[in-house]
Amino acid sequence: MANANLDAARYLGEGWRLFKENGVNFAVATLVVLLISVVASLIPFASFIVSGPLLAGLSLMALDAVRGGKPEIGRLAGVTEYLVPTALIGIVTGVFGAIGTLLLVIPGILVFGWYMFSYLIAIDTGAAFWPAMERSRSFGFQNQVGVFVFALILTLVNFLGALMLGLGLLVTIPVSILAVAVAYQEHLAGANASRISETVGRTTPPPVA
Repeated sequence: MANANLDAARYLGEGWRLFKENGVNFAVATLVVLLISVVASLIPFASFIVSGPLLAGLSLMALDAVRGGKPEIGRLAGVTEYLVPTALIGIVTGVFGAIGTLLLVIPGILVFGWYMFSYLIAIDTGAAFWPAMERSRSFGFQNQVGVFVFALILTLVNFLGALMLGLGLLVTIPVSILAVAVAYQEHLAGANASRISETVGRTTPPPVA
């Protein structure tokens, strides 16, 4: 969708509202994700492999919340069916983002904006990693200013969370993911909006058509 009205403040506000309704589950799930990430960082290349599925698991919970369901912590395991595409998304976006950040900080943030919907597209539609990334990038290219501002705000929010002895990340990470899920639901979900909501409460995602 070209020239979409990306209202970052509204998405964050809605993300905060949804977090308050399910704060314990989201905070605990985020803590689990951060602990696994720390352990993975001690193993060569492991963090590159697990980062994508971990973020996708939180995204799965976020979709449940956005679509009126209960975001259970067990949904983190529901991403296993999409382990390969989400791992590849994590690796490729990580490389792209690192290259952009090395060039200048602004390109790195813009790359983050282009691909911020990739995990949601993969788990919501069953798309392979590259088509999911391309759909997100296409939307980002058509809405450069909007996705850049959105990505910049999310980056600043999580930077502030990290400054609070890292404990703030237990709030800012899920709020950010919820905000992205709200934007995804509004602009990109389309006919796939029912795929995840129909399976709320299950620990495995819906089968790929």
